[in-house]
Amino acid sequence: MKSTTLPDISNVTRVDVTYFNLATGSGNDLLKSITAPQEISSIIVFINTNLLSKSDGASDWCRILRAQDRSTILNVNLYEGDEYKGVCGIGPDGNGGFFLKYHYYGQSKVKCVSNREKEEFLGLIGVSEEKYQDLFNGL
Repeated sequence: MKSTTLPDISNVTRVDVTYFNLATGSGNDLLKSITAPQEISSIIVFINTNLLSKSDGASDWCRILRAQDRSTILNVNLYEGDEYKGVCGIGPDGNGGFFLKYHYYGQSKVKCVSNREKEEFLGLIGVSEEKYQDLFNGL
C-alpha cells in the first residue's frame, strides 16, 4: 500500500468541531466553532506536521488498515469562509490505540497516533479527555 500525499492545509478561517451522536445516528452534531486565528493556526500546524507531512511507518500498516474503515468520534471540519477545506477526525483504532483521519474530496490519509498525540489534538480543539470518553460511550 503506498503512502497518500496530500498538500498541507492553509487559509483556514473557521473550524467546526462535530461529533458522531450515537443516539441520533448523526455524524454532524456541532460541539463548537473555533474562529480565533491563533487557535486555528495551532490546529493546522498539528494536522500538517503530524499527519500530512509524515510518511506512515511500516509498523502502523496493520493498525491503519483496521482504522481505515472505522468511524471517527470527533471531527474537525475546516473552512475558508464558507468553502469546505476538508475534515480531520480522531477515533479508536480497534486495537487499543487511536487514529487521525484526514479526508478531502475523495482523498484521505490515516495515521495511528499515540495517547500523547491524541491528548494534544484534543487540547488544541478544546475537548477534554472526559468529554471524548463520554462521546465514545454515547453519553
